[in-house]
Amino acid sequence: VPTTIAPTKFIGQPTDTPTLRPTSPNETPAPSSVSPPVSIAPTSTPPGAIYYTGFETGKFPNDSYWTTSKSAPWIIDTERVQSGKFSIRSADLESEELTPRDSNVTFTTRDDFPAGTLVLNILAGTRMPFDDLQYFVDGVYRGRLQAENEGETDFKRVIIGMAPGRHEIEFTYKYNPIELPEFPPFGDYDHIGAVYMDNVYFLPDGVTMTPTSEKTSVQPTANPQTVAPTPAPSVKKVPTDAPTKSPSKASAPGFFDGFESGDFSGEDWSIAGQDAWVVDQTRPYEGSYSAHVKTTDIPESQLYSELNLPLSLEAPGFIQFYFFAPISQPFESLQLWVDGQFLTPLTTEGEGGEWSQAGSILSSGDHTVTWRYSRNPAGAPQEVIDSWPSPDWRLGEAWLDNVKLLGSTPSFTENWDSGDFSANPWILSGDANWVITDEEKFQGEY
Repeated sequence: VPTTIAPTKFIGQPTDTPTLRPTSPNETPAPSSVSPPVSIAPTSTPPGAIYYTGFETGKFPNDSYWTTSKSAPWIIDTERVQSGKFSIRSADLESEELTPRDSNVTFTTRDDFPAGTLVLNILAGTRMPFDDLQYFVDGVYRGRLQAENEGETDFKRVIIGMAPGRHEIEFTYKYNPIELPEFPPFGDYDHIGAVYMDNVYFLPDGVTMTPTSEKTSVQPTANPQTVAPTPAPSVKKVPTDAPTKSPSKASAPGFFDGFESGDFSGEDWSIAGQDAWVVDQTRPYEGSYSAHVKTTDIPESQLYSELNLPLSLEAPGFIQFYFFAPISQPFESLQLWVDGQFLTPLTTEGEGGEWSQAGSILSSGDHTVTWRYSRNPAGAPQEVIDSWPSPDWRLGEAWLDNVKLLGSTPSFTENWDSGDFSANPWILSGDANWVITDEEKFQGEY
């Protein structure tokens, strides 16, 4: 599973196109043996499901699988349901002061759960920039859900493929997510301003149900290494006079591209989405060239340009790079993805911004590393973008340079069973020392 070394500075939450369709161009569908469930919402456990709730107890949380934030909990509701009498709804966070707040709900599978598919039926009555719904699996951002059409009131089925074992699936409803000082007009439609969830169930691999004509959102598995990534749509091979190459067969260390060829011919780079990435001499980290992308070269809001690097590793490695990204939400964003999984936002915000280093640990095997640059990724109305103050340091463009593959650090586990810091080369410093304790622990004695 990729591990991210985050940049020294970053802001905001990851964002992507607000839709109930898959949010990643490389996302992998749920296991093919599981077809979408029947179009009529269940009122009892669907055949073959090992878990089901329609919240018909009239209480929430209604079992040990669910938790919700104490300060702004999700609650039982009867106003909007898919079937039966009850659903759950996000907290009402609206305020005259437009104070940004979150309301979270989490479903946790158990250790003995097999691989399978989690099915949720969700009415996301949200619209940027007023509110938003984002969701995560094991702390990794998976996407965001919003109404596809203004005034839409239908529940949509969301399908998330899951690897075996324990996983946390968290849904976060956000009010005023980009912290606007005032909202634009809502328009001539009913803005619900809440998220509703009903009829949640888990189907093990091999359980088949009748197909449905309803719109369905299929999300990737919770373990990106359990399935091969699907190719990104609309991939443009970067033109080059160099001979065609297979994916980089690198044995860490040894791979490096500083773009000193003056183009993308140094490795098997490709561009997906908008054709906005170029190699030029405007701002290199070292040498004369770097990869460069500008917001103004992406024609519309919520469009993006991806720079993709395929790698086939004979041994685990660490992909390291330098970037300079004086960019700011809501205007644009730069994100690092690996194998269709979002890892971290990249930005060098603030006055006097400098180049930063970031990267990710990669296991042996095939991977695709992606730098995604998006214009107005949250889909804020144009009048908001036009009136939003741009920071003095913002340039609305980003640069990438010195992409290299290093040998990965051997992995280790620290459970403090030694009762001290002797098991691994820890260094204690500062005005007071850390200590080993048995007062609070996740596992073991310390």
